[in-house]
Amino acid sequence: MDAAGFEPSGRKVRCAKCGEHWHQEPESAQAKEDAEELESAAAVEAESGDAESSDDVPPPPPPLDPDFGKPARKSQSADDEEDEPAPARSRPRHQMPIKARGSRTLQVAGWVALIAFVAGSALGAAAFRSEIIRLWPATQTLYAAFNDPVDIDDMAFQNVSYEYQFENGLPVLSIRGEVINEGEARIPLRPVQIDLRGENRERLYHWTFRLPETALDPAERAEFVTRLSSPPLEARDLVIRFTEEEDATPEAGAEAEKGGAEKDEAAR
Repeated sequence: MDAAGFEPSGRKVRCAKCGEHWHQEPESAQAKEDAEELESAAAVEAESGDAESSDDVPPPPPPLDPDFGKPARKSQSADDEEDEPAPARSRPRHQMPIKARGSRTLQVAGWVALIAFVAGSALGAAAFRSEIIRLWPATQTLYAAFNDPVDIDDMAFQNVSYEYQFENGLPVLSIRGEVINEGEARIPLRPVQIDLRGENRERLYHWTFRLPETALDPAERAEFVTRLSSPPLEARDLVIRFTEEEDATPEAGAEAEKGGAEKDEAAR
C-alpha cells in the first residue's frame, strides 16, 4: 500500500504565550501544493521587484576631486598676467623705503631732543651757577675750566690788616685777615689774589696764595697771613679777591702761611 495514502492524524500543540492546548490537524496534500505555488510566485515577484528597483536607483556619484575644497589654481595665462605687475613681490620694495623714512624721522627727532636737552642744561648751568656751586661745590672747578668763574657773595673778608716789617735789612709787607662763610651752605674756597696799586690805582704788582682749607661751612672762618719781600715803594693800597685755580701760584717771593677769600677789598 502507498504510505502517502495514509495522512497523519495531527498532533497536540500548546501556545507558548497563554499555555492553551489544542489538537492541530495536519495540512492536506492540496494545501501543501498551494502553499508551494504561493511561495514560488512570491519569490519570482521578489526577484522582479529587485530588478526593477535596481533599474530605478540612480548611478552613484563620481568620486570627488582630490583638490575639492582647496583654492582653485589659476591658469598659466592668469599667472602670466599677474607676473607683470607683481603686486605681491613689489610690496616689500615699497615697504622698505617707508620703514627707512620712519627710522630717519625717529633719528632726527632723537637728535633734536638731545640738542634741546644739552642747550637747556647749558643755559640752566650758566643762569644758576651760583646756586649749583652752593649745592655741589665740586662744580666750581668745572666752571673755572670753561673760564666762567663764580663769585659767591656769601663769602667775605674780615679784619684785614697789613704792616711793614724788616728782615735782614729788607722791608717785608705782611697782610693778615679772615675769610668767613656768611651763607647757609658749604662753599669751596678758591685761591686768593692780592693786588698792590699806585697813586692812581694802577696795579703795580700782584701775587696769589691758597688757603689750607678747601671749603667753609656756614659761619665758619679761616685766617690767613701772607708776606711779600721788597714790595714796591710806590704802592698806596691793595685789593684782595678770589682768582682762578690756574692763577694760584705765589709770585716774587710771596709766602702763603694761610689763605682764602672771595670779595674785593682795598686797604690803605
